[in-house]
Parts: sequence; structure tokens; C-alpha cells
Amino acid sequence: MSDEHVRPDKRKYLSEDTDVRIAAILEELWVDNNSSEAVFRMMNNIEAVPDRMNAPALLVVGPGGSGKTAIISKIPSRIKNSDRLAFISMAESPEINVKKSLKTELALALGLPITAAQGAKGGSHIPNEIREVIKLRRIWGLVIDEFHDALLRSKQEQRMHMSILKKLLGAEYGLKLFCFGTFRDGLK
Repeated sequence: MSDEHVRPDKRKYLSEDTDVRIAAILEELWVDNNSSEAVFRMMNNIEAVPDRMNAPALLVVGPGGSGKTAIISKIPSRIKNSDRLAFISMAESPEINVKKSLKTELALALGLPITAAQGAKGGSHIPNEIREVIKLRRIWGLVIDEFHDALLRSKQEQRMHMSILKKLLGAEYGLKLFCFGTFRDGLK
């Protein structure tokens, strides 16, 4: 039987025993497609943009189950300098009375204690600890999964989150922003 129909990197399994072949079949398999390739290409282009007054941002929107989180999982192997990206998820916690905030999630992503997110001032102020870690680690971008969940807050909290993002994209930080989420009725 010809093995031309099998990907070259998987042909080794044709001569393996049944248990090894079944284990290989059960592994996750990433299938490149035009949509995900376009996202990776745009992200790499954005990574290469020199510092400017306002950093660029990318919003990736799609229905649940369309592969947004899968794309995020491939960023470390597909995006230049991905080791200097901060990754957060705004997905709601199943724990009772746990309410996520952008500052808290950012602090946790940077390996800081939650108290660092509270800082000396409330609101849209970015505490010094977060500011210093971003600068010291030369963080160049922020990836936010389940971005739409950040909009499940009161208008005041939404404004505070947007103000924080605006500061992070501004000249002081220059972070590039990559948001992934589901928006049923479009952005409001």
C-alpha cells in the first residue's frame, strides 16, 4: 500500500504497533488554515511596528468554538519575541464572588501578587509595580482571551478597563494589544 496520502512527518507511525498508532491518533493536531495564518501574519507585522504615539491593536472575533483560544495557544511557536508577551484571560471564574479585573489579571500574568494590582490609587491608575515589571521585562504586547467577558461589567468598570488599555497602548508603555472574543450583536 502506498503511503503518499500520509503526511511525511507522520509516516513513521505506519510501521509502529497498534497502541503507538492509537496514541498518535489521540494527540491534538493543529491544522493550518487561512484564517489562523492571517492572524499570525498580522501579529508578526504588528510586532515589527516601531514605537509610535499609539501602539497598534488587533481584535479577533468569532463564534464560540471557532479556534480563537487555539490560535492563542500557538502564539509562542508562531510569533516573534512571544516570550515578551503577557497573556491574560478575562473568562468569568466559576467561583462565587470572584470578579475579574484587568489590573488584577495583568498583575497575575506578570507574576506579581494581587495586592500589586490594587496600588495606591483605585480606578484606571496603573500601579508602579506593574509599570516597572513591564519596563524591566521589556514586555511589548498584551494578549487577552475572552475579551468580551470584560464587557460584562458595569459601565463604570468598562470605562476603567478601556482607560487602562488606552494607557497601555499609549506612548508611555507602547504595548501592542491582541484581543480575542465573541461578540454576538457586534461591538457596542
